[in-house]
Parts: sequence; C-alpha cells; structure tokens
Amino acid sequence: MSKRSQHTTEPKLYVQLKKHEGGELKKKTLILIRHGESYWNQAQEDKNLVDMYKRCDHPLNANGVDQALELNKKWKKQQSEQESTPELQKFLSAQVILTSPLCRATQVELLCFDYYL
Repeated sequence: MSKRSQHTTEPKLYVQLKKHEGGELKKKTLILIRHGESYWNQAQEDKNLVDMYKRCDHPLNANGVDQALELNKKWKKQQSEQESTPELQKFLSAQVILTSPLCRATQVELLCFDYYL
C-alpha cells in the first residue's frame, strides 16, 4: 500500500467537551476530519521541491477529491441503510461546521457535507 493511499478523511477522533452553564454540565462533541491528499502530499512523496514550494495553498489532488467523496458516500450509505451508530448521529446532527480557510479544507467541507448546505 503506498503512503498516499494510507491517508483517510474518515472521522477518527471524538472529544467530549464540557461547559459549565448555570451549575449544569453541558456536553459538546468535537469531530475532527483531516483533509484529503493534496498536491503538497504528492509533491512530498515525489520529492519535488518546486511543486512543494511554488504555492502556499495546495488544493486536493484527484486522490484527495476521491477520499472526500468516499467519506460522503459512506455516511450517506450508513444513513440510508439504517446502520446508524451514535457516532453517525452526532456527525449528522452537527450544529456548526468549522473549517480552515485553506483550499484543501474547504474542498473537503463542500464535498463531504453537501447534506448541510
């Protein structure tokens, strides 16, 4: 398996945050999703310094777009087949989606979360 194909955009980390409001503890769930493979990752693997440093905001490459679309398909399939898990329900009931302004992060947001748009 190549180094490139090991990257994933699947949710991997769930952190429970608690906020004190009027004596009650309120739980929040933070779901972190790493962006897919970008042209930076490809240039690193190819040891191509020119491509690595010729821009500061590297978009997703074709593999990264496929990774983001695959995550979109996975959660939609689980939802449609009634294979819902508590994690999927948290994912689908997100009140806020925050993303980096970098191109690769916003591309993943748009490709993965058309449900929210």
